Amino acid sequence: MKVDQIGAWLRAQPVVPSVALLLAWVVFGVANVAVHLLSDRMGFHYETAVYLGLSVWRPEPHALGLLIGPLVVALLITALHHAPRTPATATALGGALLVAGNLIQGVPAFLKPITGPRQYGEDSPAWTEALEWLAKFNEQQPTLGLHARTHPPFATLAHTVFEAPFDVGPWGVVVAFTLAGVALVPLCYALARAVGATRSAAWHTALLAAAVPAANVYAVVSVDAVVAMLSTVAVLGLAYARRDRLVLGVILFALGALGANLLSFGGTFLLALAAGLALWDAASRRHFGALACIATGVTLVAITIATLRAGFGYDHLLAFQTASALENPDGIYFVADPLNYVATRLEGVIELLLWLGMASAWLFRPIRGRWTAESTVAIATIALMLISGAYRTSETARAMLFMVPILLLPLRHLDDDAFAGTILLCAMQAMIFQTIGDSLW
Repeated sequence: MKVDQIGAWLRAQPVVPSVALLLAWVVFGVANVAVHLLSDRMGFHYETAVYLGLSVWRPEPHALGLLIGPLVVALLITALHHAPRTPATATALGGALLVAGNLIQGVPAFLKPITGPRQYGEDSPAWTEALEWLAKFNEQQPTLGLHARTHPPFATLAHTVFEAPFDVGPWGVVVAFTLAGVALVPLCYALARAVGATRSAAWHTALLAAAVPAANVYAVVSVDAVVAMLSTVAVLGLAYARRDRLVLGVILFALGALGANLLSFGGTFLLALAAGLALWDAASRRHFGALACIATGVTLVAITIATLRAGFGYDHLLAFQTASALENPDGIYFVADPLNYVATRLEGVIELLLWLGMASAWLFRPIRGRWTAESTVAIATIALMLISGAYRTSETARAMLFMVPILLLPLRHLDDDAFAGTILLCAMQAMIFQTIGDSLW
């Protein structure tokens, strides 16, 4: 590998958007610290993180990163130059990148999200008590841990499902959730191909999905990785249905949307996305694949909710209302606390862009024809969710992990040099994040 090849990769990066985003982060970050200092003196509760865009991050050095980080970078440089552009190599390299990044923090990086304080594992019932626990969920929801009470019960029961039957303790959950995170890589490849990317562009997109810091940190041992995987299945279904693969597309969307909604109330994003795309297609007189997806998806979700209530005593809509009330105990967020509302909305956007790394700079680089309908409507949908007050505690790098594959689609027109440089820089940022801090939520 010649040094001038790496130089070509780096020279292909979008300098102006990158510098502008960095300066914006510094300016807003300094202003954020100033407001924190002022609020402390005035006795006002200011809800953003002190380190803007790092809502659950704290400095904590990990010496292992000084070994693993350079090895990962060296592997990537070699792979970007020599590896065959196939889904199998993308999956292998992406999976290795995800696992290696978390290995920097040692075994606790895999176990703490399962067994640590305030995690789902604290509230997961025994295998033999799972149905009884589900029936009582609405009653006991306000008393559960921080995460369990603001998610549907199946996010907690997933820990029971993968832990109890195999008698391997939390490692069953670790393996299952990690495999879900790794599955994001081939799904990103398929999604990129579905919207018209070349095989080379799809390969780079899939590898980039594992390199961006948000995925590298949170797509292993996280229920959010499972939600992201199911959401990508649903978006892939939408892409297929809108491009003449109707039956397969509708099936993928319905199953992905159902799974995501059972694990996270944020799964309603997928139904809103499909509805938006159906309106988009109707306005442009295209075919009605998205309409078929939303009709089938809503029907399946509604039947499942009714079955859970009638047959198992669990009311999904009531659980959603309770979670919303717990997140916003003072009522409508922008009315009850307008300053924190504006600050946390801005923080959520900044965090998502920061944790996308160099990939976010490309979103501000004008490239004709790069915006797919899926990406455009997804951004509009997530903007409306933020405006409504969703994701009050920010943490969008983790909670919006499902957005990563969608936000990478506009990069599908990049050439190989631009892709390679972006992947390398994103991976380096991820390794630095893993080495100098702890992002356990």
